[in-house]
Amino acid sequence: MVRLEFTLVGIVRSVMTKINEAILHQMILENMKRLPKLSILAAVFGMIQLSLLFRSFIDGYQHPYKDILLISYGIFSILGIVYAIISAYLINQKQTSTYGFIIMSFILFSLSFGLFFSLSHANWMGDITAYSLALLIMSIVFYMPQKVSAVVYILHYLVFFLLVDVVSLSSTFVLTVRINALFVTLFALFINRFLSNQFKLMYEQTLTIQSQANQLRQRNEELRHMAYVDPLTGFMSRQRFAELFQRQLDYNQRYDNESYLLLIDVDDFKRYNDTYGHLFGDDVLIAIANRLSKCLRESDVLGRWGGDEFIILLPSSRQGEVLIVRDKIIEEVTRDPIQIGEINEKVSLSIGVSRIEYSWEYTMEQADKHLYRSKSQNDLPVFPDIQFQ
Repeated sequence: MVRLEFTLVGIVRSVMTKINEAILHQMILENMKRLPKLSILAAVFGMIQLSLLFRSFIDGYQHPYKDILLISYGIFSILGIVYAIISAYLINQKQTSTYGFIIMSFILFSLSFGLFFSLSHANWMGDITAYSLALLIMSIVFYMPQKVSAVVYILHYLVFFLLVDVVSLSSTFVLTVRINALFVTLFALFINRFLSNQFKLMYEQTLTIQSQANQLRQRNEELRHMAYVDPLTGFMSRQRFAELFQRQLDYNQRYDNESYLLLIDVDDFKRYNDTYGHLFGDDVLIAIANRLSKCLRESDVLGRWGGDEFIILLPSSRQGEVLIVRDKIIEEVTRDPIQIGEINEKVSLSIGVSRIEYSWEYTMEQADKHLYRSKSQNDLPVFPDIQFQ
């Protein structure tokens, strides 16, 4: 629920609207974009009318409201410029708190001027041209909630209804003008309600589309996260690791760079699951992954290959550096037992090392071969250089 408060001759105090606050705010923003242009047009119109009146009075034209008309058109022109400056400034500064007041004051002033101009010319003009134009222009240009437009237009019609009898002595003319003014007022209400409802519907559809797009984007991010991140350890998934490997391989081939891959297997991991259960085994994998991450550089990439296997990418590394990292991993992971609850278990690792070259299949084949060679021995062998070529 949004409360719109504005005052006109102490009659209208507040209007409650059952319109979504976001839609109302957007209505005001759209109105604010149009206000500077319409204000300039109003000022130009006032100046033209003022010059025409001056010319007609110089030529001897007489009118009982001569001074009032001149002053009114002068005020209308000045206020048009003022509204244009203020609204342009507010738009530039994005001061949304005063948008509603500026727009409502402009609408009320414009409608009041149309009402005044029609009444002041009633004796010789015989129609409600200015009153009609003011209502129709406000209805078409500005979006207003239904209750707001109803209060504003009906209030102006009531004022017009009462005053037209004061400025005219012909009862037939008064009745005709009142009927015509009522028709124009209802027509303006219909137009404003139609356009505002269309805008509301369009903006609600926009909000719905934006909401669906945000949900879709969020879902895509979740799916990407699920595809790229191992849900157990929080490190890189197999799919994402394969993508980064291909990038590294292309980089190595283009710039003759040297990089290595480590394939790590937890020895006798099945025993943990069989003895303590799979939840314990999961905790062991998480603990090992955290210890592995402590051994790596910021540029190195750790991923879970699947089951009890981890994989590490060491970009831009030399053979000697890789062997140091391998030994550091063995020391960090196997030095202290892993404690989960009251259970302490020592772990051991087998590591296959391969230089990244030729293709993904070739590199993994070499890493697997070295991994199984490592598992077949009690201690990790010191690989001869030929294994890294």
